[in-house]
Amino acid sequence: MAELLERYGAALVFLNVLAEQLGLPVPAMPTIMVAGAMAAEERFPIAALLAAVFPAAMLGNVILYSLGSRYGHRVMRLLCAIALSPDSCVRQTSLHFE
Repeated sequence: MAELLERYGAALVFLNVLAEQLGLPVPAMPTIMVAGAMAAEERFPIAALLAAVFPAAMLGNVILYSLGSRYGHRVMRLLCAIALSPDSCVRQTSLHFE
């Protein structure tokens, strides 16, 4: 991992955190921990680490929020279609989020 971070730097951290935030099964914590350890040894700039992690996390959250705002009700209907009482499921979930 350290070799990959030395080669690709903050771009790898950014993409890894963004992928995790978007729900892909990619763990970001090991990458962040290795980058943090390298930063402690002055082998990776801490400013670059912070500049990669925070925007990636925010961008992932903004994308998911936008998708949820636009298509959330459709997704909830689809998920609640398999529930015992679909109408109640959608109504209760909508009330919870409002």
